[in-house]
Amino acid sequence: MQILNLTNPDRSDVRWEKICFPDGEVQIRLGEFSRKETISVRCRITSAEDLFILMQVADILNRHEVTWSLQIYYLMSMRMDRVIDFNTPFTLKVVGGVIRSLGAVSVSVCEPHSNRTAKEVGSRVMDIIQTHQAHAHFSKDFFNDKIQLCFPDEGAILRYRCKFYLDISKTPVLIGEKKRNIETGKIEKIYIKNPEDYKGLPVMVVDDLCDAGGTFLGIAKSIREIDKDAKLSISVVHMVNRKGIENLSSAYDQVYFTNTYRDWDFLPDNCNMIDVVNSSNEE
Repeated sequence: MQILNLTNPDRSDVRWEKICFPDGEVQIRLGEFSRKETISVRCRITSAEDLFILMQVADILNRHEVTWSLQIYYLMSMRMDRVIDFNTPFTLKVVGGVIRSLGAVSVSVCEPHSNRTAKEVGSRVMDIIQTHQAHAHFSKDFFNDKIQLCFPDEGAILRYRCKFYLDISKTPVLIGEKKRNIETGKIEKIYIKNPEDYKGLPVMVVDDLCDAGGTFLGIAKSIREIDKDAKLSISVVHMVNRKGIENLSSAYDQVYFTNTYRDWDFLPDNCNMIDVVNSSNEE
Protein backbone atom coordinates (compact mmCIF):
# COMPACT_ATOMS: atom_id res chain seq x y z
CA MET A 1 0.00 0.00 0.00
CA GLN A 2 1.18 3.52 -0.84
CA ILE A 3 0.37 6.56 1.29
CA LEU A 4 -0.69 9.85 -0.27
CA ASN A 5 -0.66 12.19 2.70
CA LEU A 6 -2.16 15.55 1.74
CA THR A 7 -1.64 17.00 5.23
CA ASN A 8 2.11 16.46 5.33
CA PRO A 9 4.22 15.86 2.20
CA ASP A 10 7.09 14.55 4.35
CA ARG A 11 4.88 11.62 5.44
CA SER A 12 3.72 10.82 1.92
CA ASP A 13 5.02 7.95 -0.21
CA VAL A 14 3.58 9.70 -3.26
CA ARG A 15 5.24 13.05 -3.83
CA TRP A 16 2.99 15.99 -4.65
CA GLU A 17 3.05 19.71 -5.17
CA LYS A 18 0.33 22.33 -5.11
CA ILE A 19 0.26 25.19 -7.57
CA CYS A 20 -1.67 28.43 -7.17
CA PHE A 21 -2.58 30.29 -10.37
CA PRO A 22 -2.71 34.12 -10.51
CA ASP A 23 -6.50 34.07 -10.23
CA GLY A 24 -6.27 32.10 -6.96
CA GLU A 25 -7.24 28.69 -8.33
CA VAL A 26 -5.25 25.82 -6.86
CA GLN A 27 -4.12 22.66 -8.62
CA ILE A 28 -2.26 19.58 -7.38
CA ARG A 29 0.31 17.57 -9.31
CA LEU A 30 1.25 14.06 -8.18
CA GLY A 31 4.64 12.43 -8.56
CA GLU A 32 5.26 8.84 -9.62
CA PHE A 33 3.24 6.02 -8.03
CA SER A 34 2.54 2.37 -8.69
CA ARG A 35 -0.71 1.60 -10.46
CA LYS A 36 -0.56 -1.96 -9.10
CA GLU A 37 -0.72 -0.97 -5.41
CA THR A 38 -3.62 0.42 -3.43
CA ILE A 39 -3.21 4.07 -2.43
CA SER A 40 -4.41 5.35 0.93
CA VAL A 41 -5.22 9.05 0.70
CA ARG A 42 -4.95 10.91 4.02
CA CYS A 43 -6.38 14.42 4.32
CA ARG A 44 -8.06 17.12 6.33
CA ILE A 45 -11.08 18.80 4.75
CA THR A 46 -11.31 22.12 6.54
CA SER A 47 -12.23 24.31 3.56
CA ALA A 48 -13.67 24.29 0.06
CA GLU A 49 -10.09 24.42 -1.25
CA ASP A 50 -9.22 21.19 0.57
CA LEU A 51 -12.27 19.52 -0.95
CA PHE A 52 -11.37 20.81 -4.42
CA ILE A 53 -7.84 19.40 -4.10
CA LEU A 54 -9.26 16.03 -3.05
CA MET A 55 -11.56 16.06 -6.09
CA GLN A 56 -8.51 16.63 -8.31
CA VAL A 57 -6.64 13.76 -6.64
CA ALA A 58 -9.62 11.49 -7.24
CA ASP A 59 -9.67 12.48 -10.91
CA ILE A 60 -5.98 11.58 -11.30
CA LEU A 61 -6.21 8.25 -9.47
CA ASN A 62 -9.41 7.19 -11.23
CA ARG A 63 -7.95 7.91 -14.65
CA HIS A 64 -5.01 5.70 -13.71
CA GLU A 65 -7.54 3.07 -12.60
CA VAL A 66 -5.90 2.84 -9.18
CA THR A 67 -7.76 1.34 -6.22
CA TRP A 68 -7.70 3.92 -3.45
CA SER A 69 -9.16 4.50 0.01
CA LEU A 70 -9.74 7.72 1.89
CA GLN A 71 -9.01 8.70 5.48
CA ILE A 72 -10.39 12.06 6.59
CA TYR A 73 -8.97 13.43 9.82
CA TYR A 74 -11.35 16.39 9.91
CA LEU A 75 -14.47 16.82 7.77
CA MET A 76 -15.97 20.25 7.39
CA SER A 77 -19.75 20.58 7.79
CA MET A 78 -20.01 17.69 10.27
CA ARG A 79 -21.87 19.99 12.66
CA MET A 80 -24.44 20.96 10.02
CA ASP A 81 -25.95 17.48 10.15
CA ARG A 82 -29.59 18.40 9.69
CA VAL A 83 -31.84 20.86 7.89
CA ILE A 84 -32.23 24.00 10.01
CA ASP A 85 -34.71 25.61 7.63
CA PHE A 86 -35.46 25.29 3.94
CA ASN A 87 -33.70 28.55 3.04
CA THR A 88 -30.30 27.35 4.31
CA PRO A 89 -28.22 24.50 2.89
CA PHE A 90 -27.84 21.03 4.38
CA THR A 91 -24.07 21.33 3.98
CA LEU A 92 -23.12 17.89 5.34
CA LYS A 93 -25.32 16.38 2.62
CA VAL A 94 -23.65 18.60 0.01
CA VAL A 95 -20.12 17.64 1.11
CA GLY A 96 -21.11 14.00 1.56
CA GLY A 97 -22.50 13.83 -1.95
CA VAL A 98 -19.21 15.08 -3.37
CA ILE A 99 -17.16 12.56 -1.36
CA ARG A 100 -19.40 9.64 -2.31
CA SER A 101 -18.97 10.54 -5.97
CA LEU A 102 -15.16 10.39 -5.88
CA GLY A 103 -14.82 6.62 -6.25
CA ALA A 104 -12.85 5.65 -3.12
CA VAL A 105 -13.32 1.99 -2.18
CA SER A 106 -13.68 3.00 1.47
CA VAL A 107 -13.98 6.23 3.43
CA SER A 108 -13.09 6.73 7.09
CA VAL A 109 -13.79 9.84 9.15
CA CYS A 110 -12.13 10.57 12.46
CA GLU A 111 -14.57 11.31 15.30
CA PRO A 112 -17.69 12.32 13.32
CA HIS A 113 -20.04 14.72 15.07
CA SER A 114 -23.01 12.39 14.72
CA ASN A 115 -24.02 9.16 13.00
CA ARG A 116 -25.51 11.28 10.19
CA THR A 117 -21.96 11.65 8.87
CA ALA A 118 -21.73 7.95 8.07
CA LYS A 119 -25.08 8.10 6.27
CA GLU A 120 -24.23 11.13 4.14
CA VAL A 121 -20.58 10.33 3.44
CA GLY A 122 -20.85 6.54 3.35
CA SER A 123 -18.07 6.27 5.90
CA ARG A 124 -16.94 4.35 8.94
CA VAL A 125 -15.37 5.81 12.08
CA MET A 126 -11.60 6.02 11.87
CA ASP A 127 -10.13 4.40 14.97
CA ILE A 128 -6.66 5.94 14.63
CA ILE A 129 -6.36 6.48 18.38
CA GLN A 130 -8.60 5.98 21.38
CA THR A 131 -8.23 9.66 22.02
CA HIS A 132 -10.17 10.20 25.21
CA GLN A 133 -8.73 7.10 26.83
CA ALA A 134 -5.22 8.35 26.07
CA HIS A 135 -6.11 11.76 27.46
CA ALA A 136 -7.65 10.18 30.54
CA HIS A 137 -4.42 8.33 31.25
CA PHE A 138 -2.45 11.55 30.84
CA SER A 139 -4.91 13.31 33.13
CA LYS A 140 -4.52 10.60 35.77
CA ASP A 141 -0.77 11.04 35.60
CA PHE A 142 -1.18 14.78 36.07
CA PHE A 143 -3.71 14.60 38.89
CA ASN A 144 -2.28 11.38 40.39
CA ASP A 145 -5.77 10.14 41.15
CA LYS A 146 -8.95 8.63 39.72
CA ILE A 147 -11.07 10.85 37.50
CA GLN A 148 -14.78 11.42 36.98
CA LEU A 149 -16.10 11.99 33.46
CA CYS A 150 -18.48 14.77 32.44
CA PHE A 151 -20.57 14.79 29.25
CA PRO A 152 -21.39 18.46 28.53
CA ASP A 153 -24.63 18.02 26.57
CA GLU A 154 -27.07 15.58 24.97
CA GLY A 155 -24.90 15.09 21.91
CA ALA A 156 -21.94 13.98 24.00
CA ILE A 157 -24.18 11.61 25.97
CA LEU A 158 -25.36 9.93 22.77
CA ARG A 159 -21.80 9.76 21.43
CA TYR A 160 -19.98 8.46 24.49
CA ARG A 161 -22.44 6.68 26.75
CA CYS A 162 -20.99 3.21 26.22
CA LYS A 163 -18.88 0.73 28.16
CA PHE A 164 -15.62 1.99 26.65
CA TYR A 165 -15.98 5.44 28.22
CA LEU A 166 -17.62 4.28 31.41
CA ASP A 167 -14.62 2.04 32.01
CA ILE A 168 -12.36 5.10 32.07
CA SER A 169 -14.12 6.30 35.20
CA LYS A 170 -15.80 3.90 37.61
CA THR A 171 -17.85 6.72 39.13
CA PRO A 172 -21.16 8.19 37.87
CA VAL A 173 -20.81 10.50 34.87
CA LEU A 174 -21.69 14.16 35.41
CA ILE A 175 -24.20 15.41 32.84
CA GLY A 176 -24.38 18.95 31.51
CA GLU A 177 -27.48 20.63 30.18
CA LYS A 178 -28.30 23.90 28.43
CA LYS A 179 -31.34 26.02 29.23
CA ARG A 180 -32.50 27.95 26.18
CA ASN A 181 -34.88 30.84 25.71
CA ILE A 182 -37.78 29.26 23.82
CA GLU A 183 -38.44 32.41 21.79
CA THR A 184 -34.88 33.38 20.82
CA GLY A 185 -33.09 30.04 21.07
CA LYS A 186 -30.30 31.74 23.01
CA ILE A 187 -28.58 29.72 25.74
CA GLU A 188 -29.42 31.30 29.08
CA LYS A 189 -27.72 28.86 31.42
CA ILE A 190 -25.40 25.86 31.39
CA TYR A 191 -25.51 23.65 34.45
CA ILE A 192 -24.83 20.16 35.81
CA LYS A 193 -28.04 18.12 35.98
CA ASN A 194 -26.81 15.71 38.64
CA PRO A 195 -24.58 17.64 41.07
CA GLU A 196 -25.36 15.05 43.75
CA ASP A 197 -23.21 12.56 41.81
CA TYR A 198 -20.05 14.66 42.12
CA LYS A 199 -17.52 12.60 44.08
CA GLY A 200 -14.84 15.19 44.78
CA LEU A 201 -12.53 13.62 42.18
CA PRO A 202 -10.75 15.42 39.32
CA VAL A 203 -13.25 15.83 36.49
CA MET A 204 -12.52 15.28 32.80
CA VAL A 205 -15.00 16.85 30.37
CA VAL A 206 -15.23 14.82 27.14
CA ASP A 207 -16.52 15.93 23.73
CA ASP A 208 -15.69 15.74 20.04
CA LEU A 209 -15.08 19.36 19.04
CA CYS A 210 -14.24 22.77 20.44
CA ASP A 211 -14.80 26.04 18.61
CA ALA A 212 -14.68 29.10 20.88
CA GLY A 213 -15.44 26.91 23.89
CA GLY A 214 -18.45 28.75 25.32
CA THR A 215 -20.25 25.57 26.39
CA PHE A 216 -17.12 24.26 28.08
CA LEU A 217 -16.60 27.53 29.95
CA GLY A 218 -20.15 27.19 31.25
CA ILE A 219 -19.51 23.60 32.31
CA ALA A 220 -16.32 24.58 34.16
CA LYS A 221 -18.15 27.38 35.96
CA SER A 222 -21.00 25.04 36.92
CA ILE A 223 -18.67 22.40 38.35
CA ARG A 224 -16.77 24.99 40.36
CA GLU A 225 -20.07 26.23 41.75
CA ILE A 226 -20.43 22.71 43.18
CA ASP A 227 -16.81 22.66 44.37
CA LYS A 228 -14.71 25.80 44.01
CA ASP A 229 -11.53 23.72 44.38
CA ALA A 230 -12.48 21.11 41.77
CA LYS A 231 -9.64 19.97 39.53
CA LEU A 232 -10.75 20.09 35.90
CA SER A 233 -9.40 18.74 32.63
CA ILE A 234 -11.03 18.58 29.21
CA SER A 235 -10.50 16.21 26.29
CA VAL A 236 -11.71 17.09 22.79
CA VAL A 237 -10.64 15.58 19.47
CA HIS A 238 -11.09 18.45 17.02
CA MET A 239 -9.79 21.88 18.09
CA VAL A 240 -10.94 24.24 15.35
CA ASN A 241 -10.30 27.69 16.81
CA ARG A 242 -7.33 29.24 18.63
CA LYS A 243 -9.83 31.20 20.72
CA GLY A 244 -11.03 27.86 22.07
CA ILE A 245 -7.48 27.01 23.15
CA GLU A 246 -7.17 30.34 24.94
CA ASN A 247 -10.54 30.04 26.66
CA LEU A 248 -10.08 26.45 27.79
CA SER A 249 -6.55 27.05 29.04
CA SER A 250 -7.88 29.80 31.31
CA ALA A 251 -10.76 27.72 32.71
CA TYR A 252 -9.25 24.20 33.01
CA ASP A 253 -6.19 22.85 34.77
CA GLN A 254 -5.28 20.67 31.81
CA VAL A 255 -6.52 20.77 28.18
CA TYR A 256 -6.11 17.86 25.73
CA PHE A 257 -6.85 17.79 21.99
CA THR A 258 -5.44 16.42 18.72
CA ASN A 259 -4.13 17.92 15.50
CA THR A 260 -6.94 16.58 13.29
CA TYR A 261 -7.98 20.11 12.30
CA ARG A 262 -4.51 21.66 12.17
CA ASP A 263 -1.07 21.47 13.76
CA TRP A 264 -1.41 24.06 16.50
CA ASP A 265 1.73 25.74 17.81
CA PHE A 266 2.62 28.20 20.60
CA LEU A 267 0.38 26.40 23.08
CA PRO A 268 -0.15 27.46 26.71
CA ASP A 269 1.74 25.32 29.21
CA ASN A 270 -1.40 23.47 30.32
CA CYS A 271 -2.44 22.48 26.78
CA ASN A 272 -1.45 19.11 25.29
CA MET A 273 -1.83 18.20 21.62
CA ILE A 274 -1.65 14.57 20.50
CA ASP A 275 -0.36 14.11 16.96
CA VAL A 276 -2.70 11.61 15.33
CA VAL A 277 -2.17 12.82 11.76
CA ASN A 278 1.55 12.12 11.56
CA SER A 279 1.89 9.42 14.20
CA SER A 280 1.33 6.38 11.99
CA ASN A 281 0.98 5.26 8.42
CA GLU A 282 -1.11 2.27 9.40
CA GLU A 283 -4.69 1.80 8.29
